[in-house]
Amino acid sequence: MISDKIIVTAIATFIIILSISLVLVSSQSDNIVKPRSNITVYFFHGAECSHCHIVMPFMNATIQKYPNVKFEVLEIWYNETNRDLAISMNNKLNVTQWGVPEVIIGDVVLSGSKDIPEKLEGVLNNMTAGV
Repeated sequence: MISDKIIVTAIATFIIILSISLVLVSSQSDNIVKPRSNITVYFFHGAECSHCHIVMPFMNATIQKYPNVKFEVLEIWYNETNRDLAISMNNKLNVTQWGVPEVIIGDVVLSGSKDIPEKLEGVLNNMTAGV
């Protein structure tokens, strides 16, 4: 018959191994890519638009800073599908005067090389709080 010492040692060993495994798993959870939020940022721009070129480095940095947010970077001067999407989204939001560069997030519209860099991160922080 197995002695009580062997059973106690086996149980203690099992508990120690289980504890170490849990610590290792929890320390690795920081490296797991979190799922994307349900937020999509639409950035409409024109190929030769000088204001768009001013905003583009900011947008690229913002895309890197917010990996849990989906960004759609859409050129609308030469891409009819993208232009139709911009028109449709602006119509749904009752925006009558719009142009590029423009960002649409939900029902928030930011336009211009001043508005987008000044306000986009604040909007994103409000929308991603708790995500």
